[in-house]
Amino acid sequence: MRRAIVILSCVLLAASVVAATPSGASARMVLVGSPLGYTFNIGILRKGGAVVVAETALSEPGANVASPVSGLVVQWTTKGRYQGGPFRLVILRPTPLGLVGAGRSGPQTPVGESAQSYPTALPIQAGDMIGIETSKELDSVGIQQSATGATIETLFPPPLEGSPAATTTTDANTELGLNATVQATPEVLQITPAAGPTAGGTAVTITGDGFESVTSVDFGGTPAAGFTVKSAKSIVATSPGAQAGPVSVGVTTIAGTSTASDGSNFTYTGPPPTAAPPPAPTTPPPTPVVQCHVPSLLGKTVKASRKRLEKVGCKLGKVRGSTGPGARVRKQRPAPGKVLPVGSKVAVKLGTK
Repeated sequence: MRRAIVILSCVLLAASVVAATPSGASARMVLVGSPLGYTFNIGILRKGGAVVVAETALSEPGANVASPVSGLVVQWTTKGRYQGGPFRLVILRPTPLGLVGAGRSGPQTPVGESAQSYPTALPIQAGDMIGIETSKELDSVGIQQSATGATIETLFPPPLEGSPAATTTTDANTELGLNATVQATPEVLQITPAAGPTAGGTAVTITGDGFESVTSVDFGGTPAAGFTVKSAKSIVATSPGAQAGPVSVGVTTIAGTSTASDGSNFTYTGPPPTAAPPPAPTTPPPTPVVQCHVPSLLGKTVKASRKRLEKVGCKLGKVRGSTGPGARVRKQRPAPGKVLPVGSKVAVKLGTK
């Protein structure tokens, strides 16, 4: 790849370098890239098309060339002679094949050489690095060429997501005027109290860090009945109702969701089990009739005779005689006391006297 470095001016700012985070930020807001303590009024021009310029080493002690945490890039800042564009912040992930693309911001066009910041929402993993992507040939990015120990790499063409660039070039003692502010994934350290009733309603204090921009708190995936962010390190949440047993407590911010790092849970406790009532006595099934024990039918009506016979496994057979009002059985055959096969018929003769 053809390249030319055009030095427009070279001024080193003789001042202390402070890696400051945005006002009011906690330890979970991390700066990745140059602290921008130099005067980055030098432009570096690249021929051959769009490229990605990445910082692979920094001159300032303690500065993060790679993100030490996973989370979300919420802002990126440029400083120096950025000309042309627009430009995009690029997340770069180190692999055995080289730096591969892992996300891009929306386009921005810096105006002037002062530090300028742009909001974004780019996921980033611990160990990822950052770079700046140009749009076309001869776009200029801000650098400082007197940054001892710093190194930049130019990747051509810009690496696609998950793929490395075809070629790279290295410039030693050169620092890129670029950094990114990372909001780390929240950290849950302690849950107090660690247990409560299944009915819910327990006020649970969640201690940790990175509780900026909390969007939800959940108990085993069920949203808390309510929560209040007391500080960047403390939340009070009300447990919802649930079944007895342990559940994880999750805190979600714009940077992601975390549960207790030591695996501790909130345990729902139910009332002591009550003894089951004794089973109700059961009525044994009636003994099936297997024989016809002929009963006495004398003096019975036809209807009463039929019912009595059916109870003992017999059937009413031929009915003779008068069947008028007041008719009763005067004779039967077989006689009472006979034992016959089930379903045997008993014939009767009726009379009114």
